[in-house]
Amino acid sequence: MNNRFKIWHMLILILLIILFLRYYFIYELIILLIYYLKLIHNNAGLMLSQLGINLIDNFASLFIITCVPLILFWKRKKLKFLFYKAGFTNSVLSVLIVFTFLAPIAAPSQFDFQYNISVSKLSNPLSEKKIVYLKKQADYKNAVDTFIDQRDFIFNKGMTGKYIIADSIKKSGDLIIYQKGKQQVISKEFLGKENIIPEISSVCFLLGTDEYGRDILSRLIYGTRLSLFVGFGSVLISFLVGVMLGFTAGYLSGFADTLLNRLSDIFLSFPFIFLIILIVGLFGNSVISIVSVLGFAGWMSLFKIVRNETAALKHKDFIISTKLLGFSNYHILFKEMLPIMMPSIIVTIVLQYGSVIIAESALSYLGLGLGNNFPSWGAMIEAGQYYLSNAWWMSFFPCLFLFLTLYTANHFGSKLESIFKIKMK
Repeated sequence: MNNRFKIWHMLILILLIILFLRYYFIYELIILLIYYLKLIHNNAGLMLSQLGINLIDNFASLFIITCVPLILFWKRKKLKFLFYKAGFTNSVLSVLIVFTFLAPIAAPSQFDFQYNISVSKLSNPLSEKKIVYLKKQADYKNAVDTFIDQRDFIFNKGMTGKYIIADSIKKSGDLIIYQKGKQQVISKEFLGKENIIPEISSVCFLLGTDEYGRDILSRLIYGTRLSLFVGFGSVLISFLVGVMLGFTAGYLSGFADTLLNRLSDIFLSFPFIFLIILIVGLFGNSVISIVSVLGFAGWMSLFKIVRNETAALKHKDFIISTKLLGFSNYHILFKEMLPIMMPSIIVTIVLQYGSVIIAESALSYLGLGLGNNFPSWGAMIEAGQYYLSNAWWMSFFPCLFLFLTLYTANHFGSKLESIFKIKMK
């Protein structure tokens, strides 16, 4: 890749591709936002009652794709990382971050939306189908009905019988729909009687579909968000627990040091994946429980690093001088010691990030993760193993995403480690 190709070039390229492929959805989402804002004049309470997680997620993505690029351009001189070379790992990381924050817009459809199963299930990558939307013309009497109709259209709610997917469509007065060799005719008399104007479009399944006719690419994009969120939440918990206990053991020494050391040794001696399976099996597999379990299962390595460095630093002259000057333990630990330890802590956290992601995928593969409620790479791999002979893409693409994420995290951690070693020298 050209040395002049920077990270900000890569981000612009990704955003342009999304805008090109999803311009119609973005347009419809803007219309939905306008209809939603009009509800203020009718009933502010009703406006708040219609505000759900899905709606917030889509509006937030719309804000990010329109405003954040302008903010980054305005602050580009202060954001030096934007001018780093867009190598392979930086490019993969950029794509993963964009997928995380722009999942509702970047994904071709909702992750749980099922097209007509008999027609779309196990469709090959790059396969194209026709879609008929039987849109009923109506004169809406109020802004609420207009908003609800637009929302249901965008989020594919109540589309049974209205959204028809087919191999091919012929319109000659009557609407003729061909599905797997079968022919369905919708007469023009029926369309006129019901005041329906059919809208015909096409959909391309870039990475194919699964056994339920769901788009693989959409589920992978939402799975990216899930994996990165679980990884971030877990390493944050590991950071807080490991640093606090490491400071306590290294700074106080004595009985506290012995007790915490033995506790960490017990956790290290027991394979953490079995511990995770045990806890998840007992307390369930909600997002909070998975993040908490993975976080508490990974604090030991950080504890060892912080404990050893704290025990060594507390005998240094500048720390002894800080004590004599009357500074509190809080100041000594977080203002004097922590900045010195941050390089080692950051490298450990980045390397641990990949371990957490593969642990969540392993749990989902075993049916104990979040794959039952949300699209997870591990659950997608598990589902695809039964169709390897005739639908290899179901497992291949989740494996590819998982491999690229783990490779990027480990390479990024090794790179940081090299940088910090050079700076320390």
